[in-house]
Amino acid sequence: MTPPLVACVRVLLVAAAVAASPAGAAADARKSAAERLGDPETPPLARGPLGDCVDSYEDIAYSLDQAEKAMAAGDRGTTGTMLDAVRTDVDTCDQGFEDREELEPLKPKQDEELAKLASICIDIAAAAGLRH
Repeated sequence: MTPPLVACVRVLLVAAAVAASPAGAAADARKSAAERLGDPETPPLARGPLGDCVDSYEDIAYSLDQAEKAMAAGDRGTTGTMLDAVRTDVDTCDQGFEDREELEPLKPKQDEELAKLASICIDIAAAAGLRH
Protein backbone atom coordinates (compact mmCIF):
# COMPACT_ATOMS: atom_id res chain seq x y z
CA MET A 1 0.00 0.00 0.00
CA THR A 2 1.32 3.44 -0.81
CA PRO A 3 2.49 5.40 2.23
CA PRO A 4 0.69 8.61 1.13
CA LEU A 5 -2.68 6.85 1.02
CA VAL A 6 -2.15 5.11 4.34
CA ALA A 7 -1.16 8.45 5.87
CA CYS A 8 -4.14 10.16 4.26
CA VAL A 9 -6.63 7.68 5.65
CA ARG A 10 -5.02 7.87 9.08
CA VAL A 11 -5.19 11.67 9.01
CA LEU A 12 -8.81 11.41 7.94
CA LEU A 13 -9.48 8.99 10.80
CA VAL A 14 -8.00 11.45 13.28
CA ALA A 15 -9.75 14.46 11.73
CA ALA A 16 -13.03 12.57 11.71
CA ALA A 17 -12.66 11.38 15.27
CA VAL A 18 -14.65 14.28 16.62
CA ALA A 19 -17.38 13.59 14.10
CA ALA A 20 -17.23 9.90 13.44
CA SER A 21 -15.49 7.63 15.93
CA PRO A 22 -17.91 5.33 17.68
CA ALA A 23 -16.65 6.34 21.12
CA GLY A 24 -16.13 10.05 20.62
CA ALA A 25 -17.52 11.30 17.39
CA ALA A 26 -20.79 9.48 17.05
CA ALA A 27 -21.39 10.29 20.69
CA ASP A 28 -20.64 13.96 19.98
CA ALA A 29 -22.91 13.93 16.93
CA ARG A 30 -25.66 12.23 18.89
CA LYS A 31 -25.25 14.75 21.68
CA SER A 32 -25.43 17.70 19.29
CA ALA A 33 -28.42 16.23 17.50
CA ALA A 34 -30.17 15.34 20.75
CA GLU A 35 -29.66 18.86 22.05
CA ARG A 36 -31.12 20.35 18.90
CA LEU A 37 -33.95 17.82 18.80
CA GLY A 38 -34.81 18.62 22.42
CA ASP A 39 -34.75 22.35 21.82
CA PRO A 40 -38.33 23.63 21.44
CA GLU A 41 -37.01 26.18 18.93
CA THR A 42 -35.82 23.41 16.58
CA PRO A 43 -38.10 23.36 13.54
CA PRO A 44 -39.92 20.05 13.01
CA LEU A 45 -38.38 19.88 9.53
CA ALA A 46 -34.91 19.64 11.14
CA ARG A 47 -35.60 16.34 12.88
CA GLY A 48 -35.08 14.17 9.80
CA PRO A 49 -31.81 15.80 8.70
CA LEU A 50 -30.44 15.68 12.25
CA GLY A 51 -31.15 11.96 12.46
CA ASP A 52 -29.57 11.42 9.05
CA CYS A 53 -26.39 13.18 10.20
CA VAL A 54 -26.08 10.98 13.27
CA ASP A 55 -26.46 7.90 11.06
CA SER A 56 -23.94 9.29 8.59
CA TYR A 57 -21.34 9.96 11.29
CA GLU A 58 -21.67 6.36 12.45
CA ASP A 59 -21.31 5.16 8.85
CA ILE A 60 -18.19 7.30 8.36
CA ALA A 61 -16.48 5.63 11.31
CA TYR A 62 -17.29 2.19 9.91
CA SER A 63 -16.22 3.07 6.36
CA LEU A 64 -12.88 4.51 7.50
CA ASP A 65 -12.18 1.42 9.58
CA GLN A 66 -13.02 -0.81 6.62
CA ALA A 67 -10.85 1.29 4.26
CA GLU A 68 -7.89 0.93 6.59
CA LYS A 69 -8.39 -2.84 6.82
CA ALA A 70 -8.80 -3.13 3.05
CA MET A 71 -5.58 -1.19 2.47
CA ALA A 72 -3.71 -3.46 4.86
CA ALA A 73 -5.03 -6.47 2.94
CA GLY A 74 -4.25 -4.92 -0.46
CA ASP A 75 -7.94 -4.95 -1.43
CA ARG A 76 -8.17 -2.16 -4.01
CA GLY A 77 -11.88 -2.47 -4.68
CA THR A 78 -12.94 -2.26 -1.05
CA THR A 79 -10.49 0.56 -0.35
CA GLY A 80 -12.02 2.68 -3.10
CA THR A 81 -15.57 1.77 -2.19
CA MET A 82 -15.10 2.65 1.47
CA LEU A 83 -13.43 5.98 0.69
CA ASP A 84 -16.28 6.81 -1.69
CA ALA A 85 -18.73 5.90 1.07
CA VAL A 86 -17.07 8.37 3.46
CA ARG A 87 -17.51 11.17 0.95
CA THR A 88 -21.12 10.14 0.28
CA ASP A 89 -21.95 10.11 4.00
CA VAL A 90 -20.55 13.61 4.50
CA ASP A 91 -22.58 14.81 1.53
CA THR A 92 -25.72 13.07 2.83
CA CYS A 93 -25.54 14.99 6.10
CA ASP A 94 -25.02 18.29 4.29
CA GLN A 95 -27.79 17.71 1.74
CA GLY A 96 -30.45 17.32 4.38
CA PHE A 97 -29.81 20.90 5.39
CA GLU A 98 -29.07 22.32 1.93
CA ASP A 99 -32.50 21.22 0.77
CA ARG A 100 -34.02 23.30 3.56
CA GLU A 101 -32.34 26.69 3.56
CA GLU A 102 -34.18 27.75 6.71
CA LEU A 103 -32.32 25.11 8.75
CA GLU A 104 -28.91 25.58 10.32
CA PRO A 105 -26.51 22.70 9.50
CA LEU A 106 -25.33 20.48 12.35
CA LYS A 107 -21.54 20.86 11.93
CA PRO A 108 -20.86 22.67 8.64
CA LYS A 109 -17.15 23.44 9.15
CA GLN A 110 -16.41 19.92 10.29
CA ASP A 111 -18.33 18.43 7.36
CA GLU A 112 -16.48 20.70 4.94
CA GLU A 113 -13.11 19.56 6.30
CA LEU A 114 -14.14 15.89 6.22
CA ALA A 115 -15.32 16.28 2.62
CA LYS A 116 -11.99 17.83 1.59
CA LEU A 117 -9.97 15.14 3.34
CA ALA A 118 -12.11 12.35 1.89
CA SER A 119 -11.65 13.80 -1.60
CA ILE A 120 -7.88 13.99 -1.11
CA CYS A 121 -7.77 10.35 0.00
CA ILE A 122 -9.88 9.34 -3.01
CA ASP A 123 -7.51 11.23 -5.34
CA ILE A 124 -4.46 9.57 -3.77
CA ALA A 125 -6.11 6.16 -4.04
CA ALA A 126 -6.87 6.79 -7.72
CA ALA A 127 -3.31 7.98 -8.42
CA ALA A 128 -1.94 4.90 -6.66
CA GLY A 129 -4.15 2.61 -8.74
CA LEU A 130 -6.26 1.62 -5.74
CA ARG A 131 -9.58 2.60 -7.29
CA HIS A 132 -11.21 1.28 -10.40
